[in-house]
Amino acid sequence: SITMVLSLSLQFLSIFSQNIKHIVLITYLLQMHHSIPIISKYIDKNTNIENELQFLSDRNTKINLMILNLFTNTKILDHNHISTINKINKKIANVQNSMVKNIEDYFQLTEIKGMILEEYVRIDKSLGR
Repeated sequence: SITMVLSLSLQFLSIFSQNIKHIVLITYLLQMHHSIPIISKYIDKNTNIENELQFLSDRNTKINLMILNLFTNTKILDHNHISTINKINKKIANVQNSMVKNIEDYFQLTEIKGMILEEYVRIDKSLGR
């Protein structure tokens, strides 16, 4: 079910560093139509998501905004996964070519790309595609 897939996805997301994990997790949840009960389950009910996103954006601004942009412009669990994966690849390639001067950012993005693609494959399998 979608809830099970999301639950597994959230477990997968927990391996991100705290800062990256939160921005990816919150953005991921905001993309989902089924996100309201899941947000209340995984994020403290008193958390103001907009404030949280703003706070995270202010720290490590460049990489956070790149990741936020990546997820905001890509619908998770899109019907056409191949197209979505290609879009993710293009976005990351553009970021790497134009913005990433810092070698650490480059490796961090490369690692994230690998994790995202692995997660798409896992979701595809769990949905029987």
